[in-house]
Amino acid sequence: MPSANDLIDFQVDGGGAIAAVDSADNSSHEPFQSHQRRAFQGECFAIVKVPPGKRQIQLRASADNVKPASLTITGEP
Repeated sequence: MPSANDLIDFQVDGGGAIAAVDSADNSSHEPFQSHQRRAFQGECFAIVKVPPGKRQIQLRASADNVKPASLTITGEP
């Protein structure tokens, strides 16, 4: 939904880490170093750190009353 402002929770499985989160809402005072972010106009994002040599991690996003989503990130061999 274009006007959604749900609180999105990000989780990483497989050894990676969430470096930062954001939503492009310049009026937000939420910290960048977190695993949660409130969506702005229906969007937010996480920046993920993948350690050297890690082959695959999974990023999951979830929120109340919203279908969860996941993304598999595959590193170079």
